[in-house]
Amino acid sequence: MFDDSFDHEAWHDGGETRVILIVDFWHPDLTNEEIKMLTVLQNARFKAEAVFSEMDPDRDNFYSIIEEAKELIKDNEWWVVGP
Repeated sequence: MFDDSFDHEAWHDGGETRVILIVDFWHPDLTNEEIKMLTVLQNARFKAEAVFSEMDPDRDNFYSIIEEAKELIKDNEWWVVGP
């Protein structure tokens, strides 16, 4: 588990694909109003990233990385464990 309130990095130098499940949790001390505001800001950022992605499709961004990742593993192979 990573706490994004601290800078951190993670590297994977293995020969196989690494799959990461990311789950976001709101800090329990946030009020409902603060969560609503942060949600609006987060959604605005996603929309801006989508616009930037369309303007410059060759630039790495949130959406281009997801689209490229979809092509990495076919036919649910990542569920297979072992030889």
